[in-house]
Amino acid sequence: EAETAELLRYFEAPFWKKGDTPGTALNFKCKWCRGVYRRQKLSHGNLKTHRDGSTQEDKCDKGCAGRNKAKKAGFTLPPSVAERRALEAKDGANATQQGIKGFLECKPVFVNRVLNQIIMIWQIRQALPWSRIEDPFLRAAFQYTNSKAQLYGRRWTADESKQLYDMLKSHVFHELDVSGRYIRFCSELTRH
Repeated sequence: EAETAELLRYFEAPFWKKGDTPGTALNFKCKWCRGVYRRQKLSHGNLKTHRDGSTQEDKCDKGCAGRNKAKKAGFTLPPSVAERRALEAKDGANATQQGIKGFLECKPVFVNRVLNQIIMIWQIRQALPWSRIEDPFLRAAFQYTNSKAQLYGRRWTADESKQLYDMLKSHVFHELDVSGRYIRFCSELTRH
């Protein structure tokens, strides 16, 4: 009731307009922008939308063009839809919880080979023996996180690391050859 009374203070007294049902006063003139807005018989939604803005994507979310005049005249108005959205976006940037969008984002499909290649690179960087890949606790941990995870054995890891080494070696020598460093390097070696 108090909210409705406050909303109606924003408008002039309702009036009847030609074409309306006789005895109904459903039209309101805004005190601040002078536009005429029709209320529904059971709802003040149109009036509230005019004052505060629309939540629909293709509609104005800023509300009445005269909101600032009304505030200067002493009206206490709730935040417009645009102001609420700006506050929510600001709070969302500082929020610790991820919104629903995080669950709707596309995630890459799990590829077991990629998992094993990443583990192989990790083993090389940590200088771990190939047998470590067959550790039952490591396998259980990966199986728990993703039921599709299947760790390959130490032979696959060793063979894959050789291929990686050959590829990196050829890439490094190619880079040296292109830059001319390889030639200078060889000539310095032969002098000594």
